[in-house]
Amino acid sequence: MHGTRPTRQGQTGFTPGGLTPHGFTLVELVVVLVAAGILAAMFLPRLTQRAAYEERLFTAELVSIARHAQQQAMMRGAGVTVTLVLDSGGGRYGIQMDDGTGAVWLTHPDGRPFPVPYPAGISTAPDPVQVSYNALGHTTANSAVTVTVSSAGGSRSLCIEPTGYAHEGGC
Repeated sequence: MHGTRPTRQGQTGFTPGGLTPHGFTLVELVVVLVAAGILAAMFLPRLTQRAAYEERLFTAELVSIARHAQQQAMMRGAGVTVTLVLDSGGGRYGIQMDDGTGAVWLTHPDGRPFPVPYPAGISTAPDPVQVSYNALGHTTANSAVTVTVSSAGGSRSLCIEPTGYAHEGGC
């Protein structure tokens, strides 16, 4: 039978012209290459701008650390002050706890001891920044703090509200 081919179950199927396809047409290959070129043109510059990525990542890290400091203050209760320390000039940041006997560095949520070094090419302003939290999780200064994270790729803002809530963006 011309134009038929056997299938798995022994039945016959029809293919136009009696040929089974064995590859891609030139048109299909060109379409795929054009699509890959468009995607590369859109995303390659973003992948090569590492400074902007580091700045965004560090801002998210600082929001996380500020929230962790607030939780530590609430967990430890009255008589303990927990302070978020951002020392761009010294190239380190972390969380300190003071129970009246002296300040000690706490541990990063991922297990590293504080203080942790700043990523290369990143700075914060104002410098230094110290935000202390009380047992209710509020900042002891009762005022909002805006921190600007800068790199060669630009800058982003971080806000710590008087209630202790930390978020990206201005206050």
